[in-house]
Amino acid sequence: EWTFVGHDDVWLDEYGAEELRPAPGKRQFVNKVLGKIDGEEPNQMMLVTDMILAWDPDFRVYLEEYAASEAKLKQDFGAAFKKLTELGCGFQ
Repeated sequence: EWTFVGHDDVWLDEYGAEELRPAPGKRQFVNKVLGKIDGEEPNQMMLVTDMILAWDPDFRVYLEEYAASEAKLKQDFGAAFKKLTELGCGFQ
């Protein structure tokens, strides 16, 4: 379960998760819910751009594919990264 938090969400500090508080003016998702803190679960955060991978049905296909096979993720990422570093990209 994920909660959208901002810098003013000081309740995270009370649960020892102060590192999850975003910088002033920023917001992000955390794997904590006010009143339902699980001390066993490690603190995690995700940006909205990360959450889109799970929410968007077109992106979710890739999320599930790579979650099922770390070897496939490494293979595809390696090929894409090699291509990017050898050929560059058109961004300036």
